[in-house]
Amino acid sequence: MKLILGLVVFAVGAHAMTIVTVSTPEPKVEASVGGSAELKCEFDIQPNSTQPPTVAWFKGNDDFRGAERIYTGHKVWGNETQRREDSFGDYIGRVEVADLDKPAIKISGIKSTDFARYWCTVAEWGVRTEFGVDAKSVLLTETGHSEASIDISVSGEKDVEEGGDVEMTCRCHGCTSAAIFDWFKVAFAGSEWVTTGNYTHIAAKVDVGVLGFPNPIEIDDGFDQFSVTPSNSLRLTGAQVADAGRYWCKVTSDGSVDIKATVLKVKVPEFTCAGKADGYYPDPEDCAMYYQCLYGFPQPFHRPCGYAGMVFNPEHLYCDWAFNVGPPCGSKA
Repeated sequence: MKLILGLVVFAVGAHAMTIVTVSTPEPKVEASVGGSAELKCEFDIQPNSTQPPTVAWFKGNDDFRGAERIYTGHKVWGNETQRREDSFGDYIGRVEVADLDKPAIKISGIKSTDFARYWCTVAEWGVRTEFGVDAKSVLLTETGHSEASIDISVSGEKDVEEGGDVEMTCRCHGCTSAAIFDWFKVAFAGSEWVTTGNYTHIAAKVDVGVLGFPNPIEIDDGFDQFSVTPSNSLRLTGAQVADAGRYWCKVTSDGSVDIKATVLKVKVPEFTCAGKADGYYPDPEDCAMYYQCLYGFPQPFHRPCGYAGMVFNPEHLYCDWAFNVGPPCGSKA
């Protein structure tokens, strides 16, 4: 299905990019073999979507890329008293999410193999971009055998003017030895986004933690506009619209791992039709919106694509499903 723009007329108005933020109030939980444990998860979606999000829980000691999916669920759009959910593998019949609005997961009949890190992911149903999906982790440990763990904190949402510079912080709490800081981006790729490995590595730094010893830094090819500061922040110089997105910081120390993300928004000059031909133009700040310039109208028309899950396709100049559109607005390879 494609939305032919010339046949649809909408009121002029702004429509903000949907941003999902996940939090885990208790990042570390203890339990005993044979018992049960509740791993709490909360999320916020701004602005609120007309469709319910998809919730998924994954198990993975390293990070969520390639992790084992143990649960997915979502409410039925239009009849939110109903829900669709599945559990997987060894967790079939042992996991339950009672409230999809606050999707804590309860694990029953705990086994020794259950002690691991779990990732709560929430994906906004509609736009399907990296802005619309977030993940946070909870570490499940055995009572009386608590292991050392780390917890990191990152910048909240960051705004930068096009052409400006910005730093995204990443601080480690509990790092006791040389820590490795990795920065990367993840492009959303449908409901299987966690397991696709569809991510781009940007930079890595080893924080040796010994005065007088160098801290090796590696910047990947094609990312010369990025650097890593002495405080392990990711610095972007001369931000462009294409740099907007969700940046993940992964810290590894003493065998423990944590990952959190910062959302970066790049502000652009106000769109005008001056000097532009009649036609349709992408909104660089919102994938689900576009501008239309018409002869005789000095101000542009700012229009939504109209259907949840559709984004503007700049290649063909119409609204299309996100899986037919390339990054950053869609998931087409």
